[in-house]
Amino acid sequence: MEVHLSAIQLLNLTHDGLLQLGYRDGLIRRDYPFADVLIESSPTRMIDLAAFAQEPPSYRSACFGVAIHDQYNPETLQQYRALGAPQILVLSPEHSIVRRWRMTATGAPTFIEEIAPEHLRTAFHANRDEWSPNAVLRAKSIGFARRSVQLDFFDTGLLPTLEGTTHKKLDQLLRDVLATCKAVYAEHHDSEPDYQSLFRLIFRFIAAKMLADRGYPGDDWLHPDPQRVIVAVDAFYFCQAPDEGLLQVPLVQRVAWDKIRNAFLFQNLSVEALAYVYENTLVSERNRKLFDTHATPPQIAEYIVQQLPFNELPQHERRVFEPFAGHAPFLIAALGRLRTLLPSTMNTNQRHDYFVGMLRGMELDAFAREVARYSLILADYPNPDGWDIQQADLFSSPHTDTYLQHARIVLCNPPFSDLPTRGTETRPRAGAAKRAVEALNRVMRYPPAQLGFVLPKAFVSGQEYRNARKQLAASYQEIGIVALPDTVFQYSDVETVLLTAHSPRTNSPRHRTASVNKQDYDRFLQTGIPTWQEELPTDLVDTADYPVFWRTPLWRVWESLRRLPRLGDVAEVHRGIEQTGFREQIDHFISREPAPELLAGLVNVEDGFEPFVTPSPKYLRIDPTRFRRGHEFLKLAAKPKVIANAARLSQGPWRIAAVIDRQGLVCYQRFHGVWLKANTSLEEIASVLNSPLSNAFLYTHPAAGGRDNQIRAIKDLPFPDFTPAQTQTLVTLVNQYKLYRSQWLQNPDQAEELGEACRQVLVHIDAEVLAAYELPPRLEKQMLDIFAGYQRPGPVRFTGYYPTDFRPAIPWRIFISQGFQHAGARSTISRLPVLNDPVISTAVRDLDASSDDDYDIDA
Repeated sequence: MEVHLSAIQLLNLTHDGLLQLGYRDGLIRRDYPFADVLIESSPTRMIDLAAFAQEPPSYRSACFGVAIHDQYNPETLQQYRALGAPQILVLSPEHSIVRRWRMTATGAPTFIEEIAPEHLRTAFHANRDEWSPNAVLRAKSIGFARRSVQLDFFDTGLLPTLEGTTHKKLDQLLRDVLATCKAVYAEHHDSEPDYQSLFRLIFRFIAAKMLADRGYPGDDWLHPDPQRVIVAVDAFYFCQAPDEGLLQVPLVQRVAWDKIRNAFLFQNLSVEALAYVYENTLVSERNRKLFDTHATPPQIAEYIVQQLPFNELPQHERRVFEPFAGHAPFLIAALGRLRTLLPSTMNTNQRHDYFVGMLRGMELDAFAREVARYSLILADYPNPDGWDIQQADLFSSPHTDTYLQHARIVLCNPPFSDLPTRGTETRPRAGAAKRAVEALNRVMRYPPAQLGFVLPKAFVSGQEYRNARKQLAASYQEIGIVALPDTVFQYSDVETVLLTAHSPRTNSPRHRTASVNKQDYDRFLQTGIPTWQEELPTDLVDTADYPVFWRTPLWRVWESLRRLPRLGDVAEVHRGIEQTGFREQIDHFISREPAPELLAGLVNVEDGFEPFVTPSPKYLRIDPTRFRRGHEFLKLAAKPKVIANAARLSQGPWRIAAVIDRQGLVCYQRFHGVWLKANTSLEEIASVLNSPLSNAFLYTHPAAGGRDNQIRAIKDLPFPDFTPAQTQTLVTLVNQYKLYRSQWLQNPDQAEELGEACRQVLVHIDAEVLAAYELPPRLEKQMLDIFAGYQRPGPVRFTGYYPTDFRPAIPWRIFISQGFQHAGARSTISRLPVLNDPVISTAVRDLDASSDDDYDIDA
């Protein structure tokens, strides 16, 4: 029998069903307003009912939206996407039906099913495991190697879309506030406003806006008089704190407050987003460099926190410590994680007291410490101050041991610099890691139950980390390493890895390694899924003397080439010369003009070093009284050779380039010389060194953590057995490239045409070299994919091989062939067998199966 219920009856029935699922009555909100941040003007929307998993309500914790609509359609439901709930129940009294919709990151919402009102209670009961607050909240969190979410209503892209859009809108708002404040101040003053006092002022207004929009009791949160707002916020948050200097310029205060007060609704914004954007936008680049407040992206902090099993520790032992706290990204991520683990019966004050007891930090710079406090205040809405962020240096504080002994979880992004002080505007030197080494060693004096670190990539194989690796391996059962691309941290050019470790060591430890390619980094931030991952075999992990933490994603490539000779078998490699006092008296050693006593040569890699084309030489003085190293290079310098850079060309995978020298150039120590000692050619040597395979080898070699391409790594390069035809082809292609490049230099007005000609020759040189290696197609493509998004050395525009969405393992020589480029996939399949090539046959099978299958490097 059909049951007809009114709108209010349907709403009450749904409310009761949500209570049945475990949603707290205080987190089921009727007539809930929220800003539609996905629309440019951010209009305020209203939904009849919204259910949240935890306090405070926001798009991060939204689980259900319930709307009353008789005229339903996907377009009508678009307005609820910014709520952040993954599914919407549409109640239609007129049709006596409930319709369930899946909210998507892009495109129209997707219809799932119809539920009769009399079956609604049964539907809630049947889906209680998937629809419960904890289940939805887990699905919305980032996790390591997370299995596909099996919830039929969940779109993994929805939350990252909202988070990214919200960050952008808040950033725009606060930048506008800053610019307006500075402009108003400049009208009446000859100097810049005091940045820290302006920073504190804006915090008061953000806090007031948040308290007002979230409906916290108080009459003055939105008062038009900024002074009354400041007094109200100070009385609420800082009643027991010493007075803090605020910018006391009435006009500036008024314009700042007017802009923030009239901004879009903060009701549904994540407090983590407010905390992050407050720090990210308002800490100026100058102050960030000056105080070394190098921000950890919030997704990275959250990712590390999600890898650690906080829940395995008793509730009263989940004590977190963040040394080098900066703006406290790890403490904020930990606060969010702890919040999900607390019983729903805890009230706001109890939660605050718990968080303050569990979260501690240490930060040397007073201003960065202040940022951390404010960020935690925003993240712990609506509670006052009380955070334990000690102003101290982990390396020198007498309290360091006390904090480390108290902590059960340590989360850290230590400084990578080896500078003696943090107050410097000097960028961290590439490869410098002494502070990071010492930070890890200090923490391991009292090994916590769980730890998460951001470290230089040198950690996985560098000698300076050897003792720390041994202690970690002896202490922990579960150790994970994720290698990140070199573009993650804006203010550090050192390659990084994420280290997580937990659980007491047993006889069967587990080490997991993963890597994120540059083109996959955004996906990693959204899903926590790396480009590649692998659990190391037990026999490889459990090596007493040298515990293994890392195996390159390309290890199968190098295993398949073990049969080949090494470059050191066919050529001599020697480092360039070194003379004492060179840097101090550079004008004595180097001249731009020739002279009888000077030798033509190369000095610095920065002077336009590129593949195949020898840069204009300088003229070097060889002083026997100052000569330190390079005797072998000097002795062989007059003979034909290949010159390659010793100083690596980039932090990314493009590490080395090579030119052919028949002029007898002398090189300083930033270069290597390579001389033939077997039946091979200079063109072969130069083509191999310029190839993606050599660059990938040097990028993943155990000696790759430093600043230089080390001789031992270059000598260890696999060297293919070229056929006479391949050798002749390479000679022709190399000479053709040099001719085009020379014409380009002489005719810059033809840069586009000649640049494309150079690019075409380069890719054919690569194809010829790769064909000689005879790699299996999947391994060749896996190796080439690591170059996606990285500019190749030299002027030729080249940022990758295959298109980013191209999955078939087509050998490069076939992919660039004219027939393949001018054919669609199906027509290619119809033609390729005519060529009777087994490699092509494999490629055809890949093409035929590639439309829906994920790329699997192990297949």
